[in-house]
Amino acid sequence: MNSDTDESYRIGKDKFLKMLKIKEQIDLPLEEIKRSGLEELKRLQDELKKVMSENNFEGNLERLEHDHPSEENLITETKNMLDELINFIREKNLVDLPDKLNCIVTEMPKYDDFGFAAMGTAGPFEKSDESFYYVNLPDKDWDDKKKEEWMTQFNYPTLKLVSIHEAYPGHYTHFLNANKNSTKLSKLFMSYSYVEGWAHYTEEMMIEQGYSKEDFKTKIGMLLEALIRCCRYIVAIGIHCENMSIEDAKNFFIKNAYMTETTALNEAERGTFDPGYLNYTLGKIFLKRFLDKYFDKFGSEKTLKDFHNMIVSLGAPTYRIAEAHVLS
Repeated sequence: MNSDTDESYRIGKDKFLKMLKIKEQIDLPLEEIKRSGLEELKRLQDELKKVMSENNFEGNLERLEHDHPSEENLITETKNMLDELINFIREKNLVDLPDKLNCIVTEMPKYDDFGFAAMGTAGPFEKSDESFYYVNLPDKDWDDKKKEEWMTQFNYPTLKLVSIHEAYPGHYTHFLNANKNSTKLSKLFMSYSYVEGWAHYTEEMMIEQGYSKEDFKTKIGMLLEALIRCCRYIVAIGIHCENMSIEDAKNFFIKNAYMTETTALNEAERGTFDPGYLNYTLGKIFLKRFLDKYFDKFGSEKTLKDFHNMIVSLGAPTYRIAEAHVLS
């Protein structure tokens, strides 16, 4: 390793840490940040192995991945899942849902074509309440093999988790509550780790609360989605601080999140222009720590719904600001 390489590592690391300090108010050594990600990766892999072993499902992930809606039915089947999620959230009393819901499932526009799904929620000062849950269909020019590889990310268990993340009780629920309850300033400024941390946290929380408990494959879907986010965490550090190549990043997703080459390459390439995509897992980690502090302070005076309503009503501050406001 020569001095130029050493210098590029140092510059990349300094910029990466500066990004986290300024945008997320997270001021920790890179080694500590990376260690948290590796510990989470191991926890998720161990849990996945346990679930597959308990259900005699070892070696069958490919079978799960290829059980998905057709391109033609993806939007309709996603809409139906949203109704199921709304009913579960209300039955379990997990978080307040607005009285009027206007979440429209539609195909992702090509100008925003860098992920598998996304939420475009109505802005805080818009007159229209239309919000759009985008699902990204495969390119019409791709061959059948590549299209099928892409559609594996919409297998039924994973699609349930994506819908939790994007809509109920994830982004759509968060932003509608924030638009209704937070201050004007809070509606304008958003912490990446807070926004994605909440949406990612809800995936695991819904499974823990019993959503789709009759089908162990849904829990596998949750763990696979979490592994993708955790790989983003490690790859973001690797690309921007450790000179990881796109090829190495792609292979990391294939090995650790069990992705196909097409979907893994998409995730690796995103890491080049979105170093903050570690914030899904980073935000989930900080949210869980916040939850522990919240109940250490309030105990049985508060419920899980109280915690969730507090989170989605604050807007999207950094966790440092949120904790100071709620716990001090």
